[in-house]
Amino acid sequence: MKHVIENDFPFEKIDPIAEIESYRKEINRPIYHIHKWWAKRLGSVFRSIVSGTLSEGEWKDFHEYQNNTGKVVLDPFMGSGTTLGEAAKLGANVIGCDVNPVSTFLVTQALTNVSLNDLEKEYTAIELDVKEEILSYYRTMVPGSSKPTPALYYFWVKVVTTPRGEIIPLFSSYVFSKNAYASKKPDSQIWCPSCESIFVEKYNATEVECPDCHYSFNPQKGQAIGAKVIDSNGSEYKIKDLVVNGAKAPEHKLYAILAINEDGKKSTSSQHSMTMIF
Repeated sequence: MKHVIENDFPFEKIDPIAEIESYRKEINRPIYHIHKWWAKRLGSVFRSIVSGTLSEGEWKDFHEYQNNTGKVVLDPFMGSGTTLGEAAKLGANVIGCDVNPVSTFLVTQALTNVSLNDLEKEYTAIELDVKEEILSYYRTMVPGSSKPTPALYYFWVKVVTTPRGEIIPLFSSYVFSKNAYASKKPDSQIWCPSCESIFVEKYNATEVECPDCHYSFNPQKGQAIGAKVIDSNGSEYKIKDLVVNGAKAPEHKLYAILAINEDGKKSTSSQHSMTMIF
């Protein structure tokens, strides 16, 4: 009897699951994101491949319990270990190797059986030891708040200075934050090149007006276009020519901070309207 993967593959059933996983891989398949690796594959796809390779007769339901005791899956190029992890979840024995020692190390750590109680105790001990010190470097004053709140992300942009002394942030687009499924959740964060405030508009808007300074502009077009930049007078420069003697990279400018407000909700504000606490 042939293994079912030799006959077909249930693309229609796997695609919706893979789409969800691809949006937040670190949540839906966290074991493969403990360590950095390149070109990580979707666990849902590889679970299906392994399942179809080990099964005979008919395709098993994606979430169905499978017992493949006695079967062995070999991956001689295991990378981040996705194939091995999914095969192990399906009850098979696994063997993996890779020419890269980093792969060997991280997969060994990810798949090693550990005591969850001991692991939890260790995490708790680390948290007690360093949490407050680390958080002290990530606090900011959100507009309207009465006390410092946690800062989640800092947004930076490289800047160059023209021969006339104009400092230009290298934005190719002023839409700097949007949902992964923008067509479903179109609201995005836009940076105003006139007053540097931040406001919410549709991710694909081509004509907006800043609610603070009333400046109208196309948020899709920043001053950086490929390897060139255009100043406020329309003069064009090569970015590499504006980097001082090529001795160092362009300077950075902090332009926004994503923080947690006092209500526990995320709030994105321009750097000018927030105070960094050190």
